[in-house]
Amino acid sequence: MVTVLGVVLASCSEGALQPDGGGLGPDSGRCVGDFATLSATCPPTFDGSEADLPACDSRASLEQLVWRCQDLIALMASSGFAASICYYDATSHALVGAENGSDFPAYCGQTSTAIEAGRTNPMCRENAPTLQRSCVPADGGSAS
Repeated sequence: MVTVLGVVLASCSEGALQPDGGGLGPDSGRCVGDFATLSATCPPTFDGSEADLPACDSRASLEQLVWRCQDLIALMASSGFAASICYYDATSHALVGAENGSDFPAYCGQTSTAIEAGRTNPMCRENAPTLQRSCVPADGGSAS
């Protein structure tokens, strides 16, 4: 009984996840990648306020959304087809997690529509965002 319990606990521990983005962790059902890679486009800190939103990229149409949930602040930049979500500690405002998603299974050997690293909580986005801003290119998005 003790051996079986030890095996179950080991398979559910974070140590069982593959942090290198090589694929799904054993029995985890999660697609886990490298934190440094996934968080590369995230600001190092974010306090969840409109004044602290990252500047809009003048070349891309994006929707910026913010959620506050328990001990995390989630900041999403979405093009409609793909999104990156940065997670921040609600107290220190430090970057603690990141997630990328797409409309098609582009991650972990084309088996998942999302990949995550660090402290994340996809359920955080189940409620309405607390802040939302549209970023539109200066040319209105028209092709030249």
